[in-house]
Amino acid sequence: VYKRQQLLYVDDVTTLELDLRGHGGSRADSLLSYDTLTPQQRDRMPDDVVAAYQLLADSLGFDESRIAVVTEGNASGIVEKALFRGRIGASVVHLSPLFVTTDRDLLNAIAFRADSPTLVAYSREDLEAMRGLKVFTETKERTRLETRVYRDAGHGTELFRRDPKSLVDVQSWLLDQLAPR
Repeated sequence: VYKRQQLLYVDDVTTLELDLRGHGGSRADSLLSYDTLTPQQRDRMPDDVVAAYQLLADSLGFDESRIAVVTEGNASGIVEKALFRGRIGASVVHLSPLFVTTDRDLLNAIAFRADSPTLVAYSREDLEAMRGLKVFTETKERTRLETRVYRDAGHGTELFRRDPKSLVDVQSWLLDQLAPR
């Protein structure tokens, strides 16, 4: 399931929001919630991200150098797996990333995916996000990684509400990465 939604109000940027299995609108009487998905169903989520990326790049003809992936929380791990599986070199924004350190497939995906431009933004008080960043940086050294730390800014997209400067920072970073070269 996908839908176009303008989350970030940036000129000439189109966003595609995924409604992953067991989340949001995909949770219905006939579909399971995330907590009751089988391991096999959960393992297919990165493939959904790859399919969405391919929809933009191949079917809709978007320039791949102008596609960025923005994620938050646990979805950061799903996106990392997708980037690795799909050999996708898109720019990435992780808002308050959470990575499961016992997931070997995730750690391999982080270690072996392309070193594409990556921004990690989180609140100083978000200890789980700080642990996520540590896992991310200790698994593979990245030359194209930037971080933004905010104070009392909550988790995920709550950063944008609590600290409006975070939204401006992410928008500016995205525009810089996606600018035609």
